Amino acid sequence: MSNFDLADHYKAAGIIVLPEIFERRLKVFESLVDNVDPDKFPDLVRMCFDLSSLKQVDWFLEAFRSEDPSFSSVDNAREFAILAAAILRALILSGNAEAALIVLTSSFNGAREPYITTDVVQVALISLRNLSIADRKRARGALDTIKPPAKSNVASTASGALQAQPDWAVAGNLIKQVAEEGHTSLRGLSSQVRRVIQGLEHQILDLRQEVDILWWHIGGYSRVLDLAFAEISPGLAAVLCGIDMADMSLTAEGPFAAQSLMQRTLSNAGINLASSTNLKSVAEGLQVDKASLLELDVVIDKFPDIFPLLSALNIYFRAEGDAHWLHLYKKSVHLDPEAEVDLISLAVQAFRERSLLCAMARRT
Repeated sequence: MSNFDLADHYKAAGIIVLPEIFERRLKVFESLVDNVDPDKFPDLVRMCFDLSSLKQVDWFLEAFRSEDPSFSSVDNAREFAILAAAILRALILSGNAEAALIVLTSSFNGAREPYITTDVVQVALISLRNLSIADRKRARGALDTIKPPAKSNVASTASGALQAQPDWAVAGNLIKQVAEEGHTSLRGLSSQVRRVIQGLEHQILDLRQEVDILWWHIGGYSRVLDLAFAEISPGLAAVLCGIDMADMSLTAEGPFAAQSLMQRTLSNAGINLASSTNLKSVAEGLQVDKASLLELDVVIDKFPDIFPLLSALNIYFRAEGDAHWLHLYKKSVHLDPEAEVDLISLAVQAFRERSLLCAMARRT
């Protein structure tokens, strides 16, 4: 993974600014990386992929104008894209799974490229993989790590001191020492127990996730439609497979083996994974009266370009199957719904979009 910094992004884009101007940009950039609200991630990714008007990101413009009043949105889309991509990249490298997901869902398996040269998509892919690995390596609950408090010496000290000098002041001081030592021991013991319980809780949750996924995989049934994947059209089965996997995942990044599990589940259902389909066929392959079963969040209406796959279903259902849904889709998502996509990429895209929706929901 390349170690781009903000200066590298400017150089790669061929944009030259004066050193003092760059320092001002850098100051705001670092502040935004530390403090940006996740609700602003859609604005950042839209600037990164050149999907929105600069007039829609006043907060971004004002942040940089606070250090440089001459900073302007006029003919400045490239610099906006540089800054947005660099901020997203920094957030992703800090372990922000939601930032990584929003970049990948917007990219839609390479159907969109960032407006400027950047490795933010590759960084997002690697980061999610590393987060999944780290999640499995987190501390486990081990009872043998709980150590009993050390034996107190205060009692023997108190006995000798009081025999030598029976004094209320000495007795009071010794009682205070006993109380403080007991409090310290109890606090240390409770801290150890809490760490073990947290580790055990993680293990139980991991086990529950694994059992859910295992039985789902063995059964080969869509949890959404309650139908065998073998009875569903290949494209729709791939999408529903991805949605199921996201719904069973306990973290935004999901299990490390998510893609392999989806691939094997679809293959076991007799689906030819070498085939491809398109969003038009997928959307039109599901009955309109089944739309409510997908539980599509209203947030998709706000960000159709960030959820290109789920938006195809959402727009089709809203149009009640009318053919003009294709025009609505192209206008709001800026992608071709008839472009071919392989089935595994479709399943992974559905998994990521649903995971992003879940991550957004957990914040609200």
